[in-house]
Amino acid sequence: MFSFSACKNPKPVDNRMAAPLEKPLLKVESYFGIKVGDFLIPETIEIPSGKFIMGSDAAEEIPKEEQPKHSVSLSAFEMGRLEVTNAQYNEFIKATGYKNEKWQENLAPGTENFPATNISWKDAEAYCKWLSEVTKKNYRLPTEAEWEYAAGGAQGVEYSWGNPWKPKLACVGGEQKSTTYVGSFSPNAFGLYDTTGNVWEWCQDWYDPEFYQKSQENNPQNTVEGKSKVQRGGAWNSPEKYARIKFRSRNAIDSRVLTTGFRVIVTP
Repeated sequence: MFSFSACKNPKPVDNRMAAPLEKPLLKVESYFGIKVGDFLIPETIEIPSGKFIMGSDAAEEIPKEEQPKHSVSLSAFEMGRLEVTNAQYNEFIKATGYKNEKWQENLAPGTENFPATNISWKDAEAYCKWLSEVTKKNYRLPTEAEWEYAAGGAQGVEYSWGNPWKPKLACVGGEQKSTTYVGSFSPNAFGLYDTTGNVWEWCQDWYDPEFYQKSQENNPQNTVEGKSKVQRGGAWNSPEKYARIKFRSRNAIDSRVLTTGFRVIVTP
């Protein structure tokens, strides 16, 4: 179908729920995803509407960009269970002729089910636009509030598995030497995989270090153009500080690096 030439002793608190984890990941042949027409696309699952506390309390090691804590209410949406894979991204490249030489350079046989990397925000946005066209649905990148809520903010935890820091439970902290096969580790409470580590994930929002001080409560999104876009979740080499669900990172919209990928959401 495709071809490509440190906490010491505490036991982690498992904050996941049982029901979503019983649903197996979907595949088309040996590739993760579902089939729409002739195309392999990401599988999405429903994230229910809800309210949560976004951000962090002031503390010595907590960046001011994460402050203050504030209440956020979100409408329901669907989110990709996995980060977009090389096989899924390749469907877009083949169908449109879109040029991303850096992504192509990083491919190797057997990486079809690894997350697509060297993906800029512009690249991810173009992919979402194409998905919307072929499915007649509204695909886009998650807002940073949607991302934090789905990644674990709804459960009030620091990492996808819960608490405390335990890098062996994800592709994070340099435990692996590069990205891993998507879904290699246990999913979070909503049934999403790799929301801690593997690759940084793009969000829709423009980055503003003071956005939390003026953020609206209902479906917040920073649409004021700036110099960079938000990234969340950490990558395979991220230490504890940067791998926390609440940590806010950013990069230029045309940046293509080996530690960055993305996942999609669908809204009504």
